[in-house]
Amino acid sequence: MSPPIIPSATTADSNDSIAAKIAIVVAGPIRLFIVAKSICGKTVMEVLMEAHQILIQLFLREN
Repeated sequence: MSPPIIPSATTADSNDSIAAKIAIVVAGPIRLFIVAKSICGKTVMEVLMEAHQILIQLFLREN
């Protein structure tokens, strides 16, 4: 009896269902939020808002 054929990662990825691909796409940003929260205690949105405020202050100083 021959060993089972194991598809390559590329083949396996191309055979994923649409639902699995959507789940992977959705999980990426969620993971980013979780990592940001665990590293700096802030959500990504909070960090972006702070960066936005800093950029506004720098722009106002220049003009």
